[in-house]
Amino acid sequence: MSENHETNSRSGSRSGEEMIALVRESYDLLKSEISKVIVGQDEVIDQILMAVFSRGHAMLVGVPGLAKTLVISTIAQAMELDFNRIQFTPDLMPSDITGTEVIEEDKATGQRSLRFVPGPIFSSVILADEINRTPPKTQAALLEAMQERQVTAGGQRHALPDPFFVLATQNPLEQEGTYPLPEAQLDRFMFQILVRYPSEAEELEVIKRSATKGEDPVNAVVGPDRILEAQKIIKHTPVPEHVCKYALRLVRATRVNESDASGIPDMVRDYVSWGAGPRASEALVHAAKAHAMLVGDGLVSVETIRAIAHPVLRHRIVLNFNAQADQVSTEDVIDNLLQLVPADGLDDHSRDALRSVNGYLEVRLLSQTTEYALRATICLAYRPDGLVSTSELAEMTKVPMNYLAKVLQLLARSEIVTGRRGVGGGYRLSRPASEVSMLDVINAIDPINRIKSCPLDLKNHTSALCPLHRKLDEAIDMLIKQFSGVSMADLISDLGGTMPLCDEKMTAVVDLHRLELQRRANRDDIAALGLLPYGQRTDDLMNLEQAHSAYDEAADQANKDANQARKQAKRDNPDISESDLPELVDDRPRVKVAGRVVLARDNGKLVWLNLRDHSRDAFQIAVSKRDCDEQGFGLAKKLDLGDIVIAEGPLTMTNTGEVTCWADTLVPASKCLVPPPEKHAGLTDTEMRYRQRYLDMWVNPETTRVFMLRGELMKALRSNLDRLGFVEVDTPVLQTQAGGAAARPFFTHMNALDIPLSLRIAPELYLKRLLVGGMPRVFEVSRNFRNEGLDKSHNPEFTSLELYQAFGNYETMREIAEGLVREMAQTAAQATGSSVDSMPFGDLNINYEAPFERVTYKALFKNALGFEFDDLDRARAEATKRGFKTKSEDGTPIADIFVVNELFEEVAEATIDPSKPTFVLDYPAALSPLTRPKADTMDDTIPLAERWDLFIGGMEIGPAYTELNDPDIQEAKFREQLAGVDDEESTFRNFDEDFINALKVGMPPAGGLGLGIDRLVMLLSNSRTIRDVLPFPMMRPRAD
Repeated sequence: MSENHETNSRSGSRSGEEMIALVRESYDLLKSEISKVIVGQDEVIDQILMAVFSRGHAMLVGVPGLAKTLVISTIAQAMELDFNRIQFTPDLMPSDITGTEVIEEDKATGQRSLRFVPGPIFSSVILADEINRTPPKTQAALLEAMQERQVTAGGQRHALPDPFFVLATQNPLEQEGTYPLPEAQLDRFMFQILVRYPSEAEELEVIKRSATKGEDPVNAVVGPDRILEAQKIIKHTPVPEHVCKYALRLVRATRVNESDASGIPDMVRDYVSWGAGPRASEALVHAAKAHAMLVGDGLVSVETIRAIAHPVLRHRIVLNFNAQADQVSTEDVIDNLLQLVPADGLDDHSRDALRSVNGYLEVRLLSQTTEYALRATICLAYRPDGLVSTSELAEMTKVPMNYLAKVLQLLARSEIVTGRRGVGGGYRLSRPASEVSMLDVINAIDPINRIKSCPLDLKNHTSALCPLHRKLDEAIDMLIKQFSGVSMADLISDLGGTMPLCDEKMTAVVDLHRLELQRRANRDDIAALGLLPYGQRTDDLMNLEQAHSAYDEAADQANKDANQARKQAKRDNPDISESDLPELVDDRPRVKVAGRVVLARDNGKLVWLNLRDHSRDAFQIAVSKRDCDEQGFGLAKKLDLGDIVIAEGPLTMTNTGEVTCWADTLVPASKCLVPPPEKHAGLTDTEMRYRQRYLDMWVNPETTRVFMLRGELMKALRSNLDRLGFVEVDTPVLQTQAGGAAARPFFTHMNALDIPLSLRIAPELYLKRLLVGGMPRVFEVSRNFRNEGLDKSHNPEFTSLELYQAFGNYETMREIAEGLVREMAQTAAQATGSSVDSMPFGDLNINYEAPFERVTYKALFKNALGFEFDDLDRARAEATKRGFKTKSEDGTPIADIFVVNELFEEVAEATIDPSKPTFVLDYPAALSPLTRPKADTMDDTIPLAERWDLFIGGMEIGPAYTELNDPDIQEAKFREQLAGVDDEESTFRNFDEDFINALKVGMPPAGGLGLGIDRLVMLLSNSRTIRDVLPFPMMRPRAD
């Protein structure tokens, strides 16, 4: 007990740097002493030492003869600890390990008593050799002692030595008669350490040592007290919250049996039958602390977690039969997890000065009192013209009254606010909001420069182990620059014109400013490297998919073999000259790519970047200090998520199977000053997605793919129309008369001619004028504008295709439409990897390959409603029964044909199979005033017209007509239509006399077709709303 008390006292009196130095010195002494006996195996020794210093145990896996016993006994000697090797055999009993009670007789009194005789486990370091050779009950006795660090016998507890460490081995070769530890027992080991065969040079050194000299004595260089003190320091090493979250996220991503498995990588779903448990998360964090202190810089970061993920997780992940069949190992699964599981955006570059002390500064700068002061100052800035009472300010800021009084006192002392408490009193800013900076407010609460003189206290501050005090000074100077550049007026602008009602929004804006200013500082650092942060013209770029496809496996392997041969030659003969080395072969393809940084991992001398562009979600770039130019490597260290860079270098494949550009050149193309939106697998705020589409495209690659697909579909459409002999034309968007459809237009005024104009609702009448003029086949992909509703399939501004063919009819148009839609579907299927006969759209699979269905308006109506569509009395009764409108506002009956059509649209259309593209033919003529009537129905109750509508996926895609070219009939229909409109409609429906004049000149018989492009793109891109296929859909302006 006194020894532990002494350790506490020593730790408490040391500074953060002294603690790091103590742990690192212990590690260096041990490594140096162990290397006198052990050749190679540096990774094994490091991991064993990490387990010892973090009070964990380890499982050693490797074939016999790899000096496992020698390694552990050497470590025990170097630490001046007792060592026992227990050889596990089938006849070993629990008491043979833990000890047993024996009967002793007192010779003087003749009384007998039980005395506990400790077993071999009562040593500080235990080697449990071939633990799988002993029965489960003996294994359980060892594992219980490992966990509890004590042995219970005869109702008495016997504490094991401290420190205490168990290293177990399993024989991987002989399986007959063995008892492999189940996963639940393996979970008790912090690490599973792989012992691999030594390299040829290392094995040669072993032979030389054994043949030429005896064993070197191992000296005790670090005693038990020093080990215990180092364990205590590591135990109290702070871990940032985002690092803990990453460790948890990594472990949870292994659990295929979780109820919510949405974030599980595909490889885990395919090959893992059981994932890691909660002990894994704890082990990751504990081991990361040891790693940071022993071989890192004392700071626990995401990269530290990644560095020890393999030994912590490899024995906690259970693979299924598919993994064995496909020769997938746990190493492959862990590599995949490290590639795909995201970390929080901050602190990826853990060695950066600001991030080194970030937690410490937040304790001082963003303490609760400072945050309250910022809230109060922001709220006062909203009320520059009057006093705000203390009670009102407390309500606005959500700050407790006792805290608010203290905050206001400090702000008044610094002359930021002025006023007084009490009846009739209040507070206001003492100068304009633009002259009050965040730095002023922070200094009012706790002067920022004073932090430099504060001691780094392990108990109170999260970055107490910052290895270099000068980094603290640099970071504080940077923050002073950042905070002084943000005024209360800036914050008000970001918060909007209304008073914020929640403190979360205020805090978010403050944080956003801090992050933006930090990025601006990184931009300045990039410029200081002699680089242009916003780039310049670059030729010969290829997209990321092209670069990925350019990988040449044979050339890459030849280069790796050549490099390996050169390394081996240097190991065999350290004095060999460069000219005598094997020739370096490098025929790997070189690529030059540009992309946005979506992931950055800093491993010190090697920085890994994942780039994204329109062609590929992620393409890996490796930036090595050895191979990349100095400017490029410096740039990699200063990159933020969202930056756009250009990388050039040869293609290789990493050990994890990832095609990678090993960059020898890296230059900036554009600096991103805003952090990525919160989420993390994309932007989820639907309104923000549409308002700030550029952010949506940044974080949701699927959005970009939809727009790219739209472009491909339009190219296919135009190409097919060109092949059919159609000529693309342009017609007016601004029109003196809106015609071609029954819709409400948008109006404007032309100042130059002083005339009212409307935006077109359809290009139809102008295209027909071109037929009159003699052009036989014309089309326009037009932007149309209709001042009507907004829903998932309607937008006031939309794109349509209209085409007209002289001497055709609506059957001609049906053949053309079916061909166009099918060929667009083939383009989409090729781009998305789907099949034309089963393209997904929501829950549907639509078949575009089979001939489209055909059904008449009349037949569809009867099949759905059970009576003929021209049974007008029954139709009106059915409409009344269903609650449809049958009378106008003034009580006069609505025309029969509109009652019939409402029944058709609401009831009959719903019976069309949405998975089968369907033409509905022969609509009532009264619904189609620009369409030629069917001659054989002119005497029917409801005459029909040569018109069809195409329905796909439950939506109307577009109509087609045999165009009416008789000017007299057309004029009569226009006038009939105008006579039936109400006063409101009469303001935008006009008689187009010029069009009638054109028909009098003579328009050839023709077929006309219209297709809604936006809806087609919805169908072919599997998008559920029209807003998802419009880059910038119509939105109501923000209220703030």
